[in-house]
Amino acid sequence: MLKKENYNKKKEEIMKTCFDTFCKYGLAETSVNRLAEACKMSRGNFYNYFKNLDDLIIQSTSFCMTKVDEEVLKKAPTCPEEIDEFLDKIPTWACKKYGKKYRTMYQIYTHPKYYKEGKKFYEEANKRYQKYAEELEHTLKIPSDIIAPLIFVFAVAITNYSLFEDNYYLETQMKILNDGIKVYYQNHHVL
Repeated sequence: MLKKENYNKKKEEIMKTCFDTFCKYGLAETSVNRLAEACKMSRGNFYNYFKNLDDLIIQSTSFCMTKVDEEVLKKAPTCPEEIDEFLDKIPTWACKKYGKKYRTMYQIYTHPKYYKEGKKFYEEANKRYQKYAEELEHTLKIPSDIIAPLIFVFAVAITNYSLFEDNYYLETQMKILNDGIKVYYQNHHVL
């Protein structure tokens, strides 16, 4: 069992390092040699963990961007009173901290070669967001079927802001989310 744990831990380290390398140099400028150097391992050693470079790209992108989603969602408000601050601060924080990762993910998943994997990633993200909405339902006093689409809009807004740093788009998306939540609370006498 320890060997499998060590194998999985090493594979995660490789995926993180490789994805960071893709973020730093771009997909086109990142060779297997550059990845091997960043991971301090031989080129051939990659094939103990991945079938080929495409497999490494697919797995590292999915793994690392799932971790980014988890980190952003950990910052979610724990009560209705925290929503304004969350919508005001977290998108720019996420862009500053993870902007290169969002841009790299977009570059990979919009490439025709990886489109199918991108679609799969987003289908899995939808399930994660739905599950997270169910967890937030009681703390925010909003049904999960209403929270889930709000999370989707929030995630798209962060991704777009990370890609283009368009303040107008971000501000309008956050305003729509904030106003929608306030209307819900007013109509349901939550606050």
